[in-house]
Amino acid sequence: MAKTSQKNKNFPKIQQFNIFSVLAHDLKSPLNAVEANLDILQKRMLGENIGNYLPLVKRSICRMQHMRELIRDVVDWAQIHSDIPFGEKRAFDLVELVQGVIDSRREEAHQRQISISLTAEGAMLFRGVPVELALMIRHLLDNAIRYNRESGSVTVLLKKTDLHVVLEVADTGIGIAPDETRKIFEEFVRIRKNGTAESPGTGLGLAITKRLVERYNGDIRVESEASVGSRFILRLPQSPE
Repeated sequence: MAKTSQKNKNFPKIQQFNIFSVLAHDLKSPLNAVEANLDILQKRMLGENIGNYLPLVKRSICRMQHMRELIRDVVDWAQIHSDIPFGEKRAFDLVELVQGVIDSRREEAHQRQISISLTAEGAMLFRGVPVELALMIRHLLDNAIRYNRESGSVTVLLKKTDLHVVLEVADTGIGIAPDETRKIFEEFVRIRKNGTAESPGTGLGLAITKRLVERYNGDIRVESEASVGSRFILRLPQSPE
């Protein structure tokens, strides 16, 4: 533990600066857009019909949701690097937790007609911090939904081996190029393809997931094929200490 704490204590200041520089940049753009939309509303530039302004309101809400997501992810990222746990370890049913996270993402998936299914081997006790496990699963699901095709699917598989708990999240999305898979777990790396430019992801989700997986002495990898989809495989020791 001392080694990990020392590593986090000496986390390069230049990398911290880069992270917050990107944060400032990514917050500035939506703030400017929302401010411009509010100016149009205030000056009634589109006339007196309120219907003319509804698209501006919708876009502003989306921009603010992105800002909230970005701030939340940066706070999580900072907490992970400070070596502060998200809560106390305890035993809980991992299947129930995964199902709860899936249920929380169904509305977003439903808007794009994406189905989500879970296959699990009954109840599965696991000892850890529930918030940390939920974060890992949420980020994997968010990516599977965000980079999926319309009317696609997400399949989640949860199983045990002799030594590990294994979680697989597979999608029918755009896939990831080989050169991108090598860096996809780094901070602020996002998939750039046709149709993803407006995707509201922060580029921190997989970096946060990888850091949390390492906290449990586990590992995570991705298998992907362009235009076919991606499969993220996460393995955690059954009794992490």
